[in-house]
Amino acid sequence: MRAYAELMRHGSARRLMLASTTGKLGFAVFPLATVLLGHGSSGSFLDAGIVAGAWSVGGTVTAPLRGRLVDRHGQRWPMGAMPSAPESASGH
Repeated sequence: MRAYAELMRHGSARRLMLASTTGKLGFAVFPLATVLLGHGSSGSFLDAGIVAGAWSVGGTVTAPLRGRLVDRHGQRWPMGAMPSAPESASGH
């Protein structure tokens, strides 16, 4: 822990750590939010687990496509288009 404390004394390392932690927080909280939303909607943890599992499988199946798009076009276009794809596919 002493090495981390020494590293965090540098302003640039502290800013980088804060930015990356903030950016990753949504990815860490999303599975819990999905389960809570599924349980709140149906009253069943089984249904909530199915929803969370479906999201996980969908992310796993589409990962190679997302990777190819980012490699081919850079990050800006695919990362802007990807969040809207599930919404348009579901008809909302």
